Amino acid sequence: MKQHSSLPWILVILLSLRLAADTPSPAAGVSTHVIQAGESIRDVASRFLDGPEDVYELLMYNGIENPASVTPGMILSIPGEVRARSYQALRQAEEEMARALDVQAGQFAPEEHKAAQAALAQARQAKREAKYDQALLMSDIAARRGREAAEAALRNQWAIEPARVTAVSGTVELSSDGGKTWNPAQPGAAVAANDLLRSGVASRAEVTLANGSVLLLSESSQLTASRLEVNRKTGARRTQLKVIIGDVLGEIVPKDEKKKDESFEIDSAKSSISIRGTVLKVGVSDEGASRISMFEGKTEVTAGGRAQELLKDFGMVVSPQGEASGPLRLIDPPNLLQEGELTTAAQKVRLRWAPTNRVVNLAFWRVEVARDRAFVQIVESVKATELEHTTIPLEDGRYFWRVQAVDQAGLAGPPGAAKILIARKDTRIRLRANGPKPPAAGPWPMRRDMLPELRAEAVAEDNSIAAIRASIGGKEWTPGARPDLPD
Repeated sequence: MKQHSSLPWILVILLSLRLAADTPSPAAGVSTHVIQAGESIRDVASRFLDGPEDVYELLMYNGIENPASVTPGMILSIPGEVRARSYQALRQAEEEMARALDVQAGQFAPEEHKAAQAALAQARQAKREAKYDQALLMSDIAARRGREAAEAALRNQWAIEPARVTAVSGTVELSSDGGKTWNPAQPGAAVAANDLLRSGVASRAEVTLANGSVLLLSESSQLTASRLEVNRKTGARRTQLKVIIGDVLGEIVPKDEKKKDESFEIDSAKSSISIRGTVLKVGVSDEGASRISMFEGKTEVTAGGRAQELLKDFGMVVSPQGEASGPLRLIDPPNLLQEGELTTAAQKVRLRWAPTNRVVNLAFWRVEVARDRAFVQIVESVKATELEHTTIPLEDGRYFWRVQAVDQAGLAGPPGAAKILIARKDTRIRLRANGPKPPAAGPWPMRRDMLPELRAEAVAEDNSIAAIRASIGGKEWTPGARPDLPD
């Protein structure tokens, strides 16, 4: 009677244990399950884990080597929260590895990528073996190393791409230690990031960047490149130059708009210029004022916290305090004139030009004579206030000359096309008569009133001749006049 009355309580207790075994307890992180008749271990894996493919993981978690040893009545431990945390960490690690693969970490950061792969492999193996604490730890390590590999790959994709000194005139020097020591810069010398390049008095240097852009460093100027990089994956380039003092004329290759990472900037004392492809001149005065002149294309100038677009034939001045003027109209290049008087003996050339339109706010004309069309091998660079200039004595050879206007704000206008100038000391000339012609036959009387007036012309086109010095009978004679001869 007593035993019969206790049977319902035993049934209640057994039922409670059955429900507890079948219901996972997230708070505890682990639950249990009693194998029922006709139930396989694969059925349990499908019910409590992600699918029948996780049967090996369930066996490992319970320390069972042979699935056949699982029989009805056996109690299995079911992983809960600890498994979920390790799986979440593993997914995060795999996402970080996917990012690393996307930036080609295997190519650009092989050591970091190899370490991340090893940690991820250990995390996956620990997960298969149901060592969830170890899987969680290794997943965290793999995620961190994956991020490091991606970051290293992004850094390493940007390779240093030095510029080259392509032409030098006068004293040009290069420093690779911040200006502590200087060495002569020869054509072909590499200019790496953070190198300093400077030119002396009456000296110039031409620098060619890897993308074909050309910079002309004027006399008494200094330039540095804080960034000269190319992305080995996309081919995009990042260039950042700084004009420390003096003037730099740049012919910049247009930016490839398809390459989002591509940029080209020229900084001066208080301004930053973002360039998309243009011809411009950037200068910094001794007082620290910046001057930007646009000759082709357009660009964006940032100064004093404000960005302004600068178009062709406009310039801008930025004060030493960072205050920027609005766009200022540049003075147009003048028309170069070729004709002139002749003086071969002195080897001087009188250059003349004429404004193309009304000139306002002119400070002076910059006249340059060089042996090359790029105006690196400079022979003479002077300021002129008149519309003409007589050069210094020139050696025989071919020269180029150009003139540009500089306004009161110090902004240089476009120089316009250069013209060729030929200097020859020994020049064949032709004398043409203006007066009575000699008879077809018989003697020609040598009376002074019958002598023709003679004028001289160069046989070859030669605008360097400004005057011809000649003598007849030991007396100086000017072509165009009758010689002073006795009757």
